[in-house]
Amino acid sequence: MTWFPSQARRALVAAVAAAGALLAPVAPSAAGPGAGGTAAAVVSPAPLAGDRVVGVAATADGEGYWLARASGRVDAFGTAVFRGDLRDIPLTQPVVGIAATASSQGYWLVAADGGIFTFGDAAFFGSTGAIVLNRPVVSMAPTPTGQGYWMVATDGGIFSFGDAVFHGSIGDVVANQPVNGITVSAGGAGYHLVAADGGVFSFGDAPFFGSTGAEPPDAPVVGMAGTPSGLGYWMVTAAGQVLAFGDAGWFGDLTVAPAAEAGEAPGTVVGIAAVAATGGYVVVMADGRATRFDPDGLRPEPLPPAGDGDGDAGADSPPARPDPPGEAKPGAAPAPAPGAPPDEPPPAPLPPPPVPVQRQWPLAWQAMAPAPTPRYEAASIVVGDRIYVFGGYRDAAWHVDRTYASYDPGTGTWTPLGTMPPGVAETHLGIATDGEHVYLAGGFAGDIRKGVRPSQQIADSLWRYHPATDTWEQVGTFPVPRGAGGLALVGRTLHYVGGNLADRVTNVGDHFTFDLDTRTWGRAAPMPNPKDHFSTVVVDGKIYVLGGERGHDELNLQQADAHVFDPATGAWTRLADLPVAKSHLEGGTYVADGRIVLAGGQLARFEPTAGVLAYDIASDTWTRWRRLPAERQGAAVHRVGATVVVALGALKPDQPRATVWHGDLS
Repeated sequence: MTWFPSQARRALVAAVAAAGALLAPVAPSAAGPGAGGTAAAVVSPAPLAGDRVVGVAATADGEGYWLARASGRVDAFGTAVFRGDLRDIPLTQPVVGIAATASSQGYWLVAADGGIFTFGDAAFFGSTGAIVLNRPVVSMAPTPTGQGYWMVATDGGIFSFGDAVFHGSIGDVVANQPVNGITVSAGGAGYHLVAADGGVFSFGDAPFFGSTGAEPPDAPVVGMAGTPSGLGYWMVTAAGQVLAFGDAGWFGDLTVAPAAEAGEAPGTVVGIAAVAATGGYVVVMADGRATRFDPDGLRPEPLPPAGDGDGDAGADSPPARPDPPGEAKPGAAPAPAPGAPPDEPPPAPLPPPPVPVQRQWPLAWQAMAPAPTPRYEAASIVVGDRIYVFGGYRDAAWHVDRTYASYDPGTGTWTPLGTMPPGVAETHLGIATDGEHVYLAGGFAGDIRKGVRPSQQIADSLWRYHPATDTWEQVGTFPVPRGAGGLALVGRTLHYVGGNLADRVTNVGDHFTFDLDTRTWGRAAPMPNPKDHFSTVVVDGKIYVLGGERGHDELNLQQADAHVFDPATGAWTRLADLPVAKSHLEGGTYVADGRIVLAGGQLARFEPTAGVLAYDIASDTWTRWRRLPAERQGAAVHRVGATVVVALGALKPDQPRATVWHGDLS
């Protein structure tokens, strides 16, 4: 904004505010309100919600940021230069957000009524301050040129100004949850909107990279930030959980904090901003605590304030409030006007934020060298300090991989082990281990034959693989073939439950047992809900089956039920349902510290998920944990010592991946 002598500036701003024009609003661009939804019902003026922080904007160099408060106050940290604020100006509606210019030499503030305030080199292109809105404005985003901006209301209505082009809105659609944020595509020819349930709406050339609309987080999403490339975005919830999509890296969040463990009231997170220089992000709380997360590690302390580090702006920066008359030395606080009350002291430094900790799930992920080949729905298991993977689909044409390999998390290296013997199915295998041998049962063999039923051949063999000697032995043949069921080992007895018949659609609840000493088959109580692609683990001699689906190829009906079978009593017991129905995470399930961890998987309509669920065996309760670094189904997710490995899997079923990430628990 243009800088005026203090008295003139104060008079000008006061006059504009008193007129309700909020810095001379002009008519919105024709495309915006007309298509995005505008005036109808009167919005009652809301009282200012205290001096809480409502938004954050980061500098281009990654070494500073501004925090905006509902009162219009702006605090600058690091290399962010204070350009002015609204703390002395009465507002009709509270400020709801802040956005920085590309040069980092200015910023915009936006109020709930769509009033726009410009500072530094931020230019004014219009506002809705004089227009009655259906719903309050909640966020804004500038165009890449800085010659325009979009505002979004909680109903998804879009208002465009300057060179910002209207590409669509959801203003005339009843969304499940209110919209809370907006990001802009790399070229500025599109944008994303995010709702409180994590649903994402894409317009123009903004690609869709995923959402949590089908699997909402525990706390509402309160903000969104795009990656510098425009090929991904982050969301943040009120509880401090950061969700990453596309090329957005996940480097930590605030969902677990020492302050909460110490009994202190947790802060409410209100926003997130991308740090373009590092590819990281800044998360800010309503009380002003800000934490920055970068690829090279967490920065838990707030950056020092701009200027001399004591909260004052530097000598060549505008003062932190309109100048009262009087003389002032360069770099010093201005003297108060005669008869005026003493100027308020600079704000006290913000308290340090909580430092995220994590004992059972990683705080950040490190990308490792990829696997030699992509694999989707490969059978995987841990033996000793290595992960063994068998078969899987290797490409979009559904060709199978007949090889098997091991992965050493300690060195991050893969070791090809050869080709599986004839008769071992490549996909939909049941898998179990006694710590020395790996048992593989049933499955579907051969490449997918599109348009043919059945599309693969069902298998009926039971194999034992010995990693120490790299040898194979067929130890049995099923009474009837089965695929996509669950295999568990209790003592010297293998249990195979559920799965599909040869048509890859019909579900069965059969429960076969196999005595490894006598090599004979038996039967036990069938599973209560016949299904396929469920997770199977053994804890204290009991078999847990969780999630899954029904109808596989045709119905894809995701299941949320969970049961446990006790071989000692021969009975099944119903457990608490999963918070969300999902399947295809057999290799994404492991047991640690009294919990069963289910990572990733498939939702309805074959959609992947990065969601992680943890089942507490003692309390029969579920908890959502931080998400995987990317959405994956049919992946291998295992804990080996103090490392969680996320490997292989697929985005969509016909998009197998070779990616590998490590998460450190130490």
